[in-house]
Amino acid sequence: MKSSVIICTKDREKDLINCINSINKQTFLPNELIIVDDGNLNKSKIKIIINKKIKLKYIKTNRAGTSVARNIGVKNASGDIIFFFDDDVILYKNYIKYILEEYKKDKFNLIKGIGGISVKEKYRRNYQNFLDFLNRLFFVLPKKSGVVLPSGFWRAVCKEDLTTKSPNLIKVEAFSGCSMSFRKEIFKKFLFDKNLTGYALGEDLDISYRIFKEYLRGLYIRSNAKLIHKKSKKSRLHIKDTNFKLIINKFYFFKKNIDKTFKNYLIYLWSLFGLIFIDLIFLIRPKKVKIKKLIGKLQGLFVLFKVIFLKQNINKYL
Repeated sequence: MKSSVIICTKDREKDLINCINSINKQTFLPNELIIVDDGNLNKSKIKIIINKKIKLKYIKTNRAGTSVARNIGVKNASGDIIFFFDDDVILYKNYIKYILEEYKKDKFNLIKGIGGISVKEKYRRNYQNFLDFLNRLFFVLPKKSGVVLPSGFWRAVCKEDLTTKSPNLIKVEAFSGCSMSFRKEIFKKFLFDKNLTGYALGEDLDISYRIFKEYLRGLYIRSNAKLIHKKSKKSRLHIKDTNFKLIINKFYFFKKNIDKTFKNYLIYLWSLFGLIFIDLIFLIRPKKVKIKKLIGKLQGLFVLFKVIFLKQNINKYL
């Protein structure tokens, strides 16, 4: 069973080198590493550090964006299993081995995708429990991780969700893009949504949830396939733009993927109200970053008004 690793990167050379070094140390090496560079990477450095047993494919793009870059990677991949990693992750040494073991055991190809677990410690603030309560109240945070709510919001499985009784394979409805893999055959029917441009917030949720809806028992997390997601600050959206995209891209995801029932529309609207309400609550102790978060969301709501009532095309805002 051949495997390909696809990493889309933009101006994070140091992070990428650390990621590749962790791939070099895997107990089971991938057959090829595909680097899709949307920035200004020093290709010669990558050639020097990569394990000679791994075939390198370097593809230069020009402002392709994450979704298009990942589709380019898929088109150039030769493996039966395709891994997607963010350029700022560090893999534990058995990550690829554990994932491939599950695919090999699945004789009838019922498993379509397997993800891993991010083990980086969460930064829990004093008011985290209160914040979690509010997010659940407004259908922004599910009680069970790995489940997509009718509002379109979800949360990835993380190490805090695991217990000594957790199975090796945990059924989920969506993946985090920093650590997911699929059988290559799945891309005959599914591709990353090219309408989600640039940073493409939510492209991982979009493709994995579409696959889940087609194959209800097709997506799993391998609980001991672990990595650290450093969440590099380089080449990341400004906080105001992130919150703007959160509103716009979530609306796009809801319209595209969630059943259009009256109940679901109400839940979605309730979640929008909740996002603004929560930001307003925490403005009691105003900080510049909190104000920018709120401004971004309000700008997103203004655009939604134009999309819904003035019939503007949402694609130009994605």
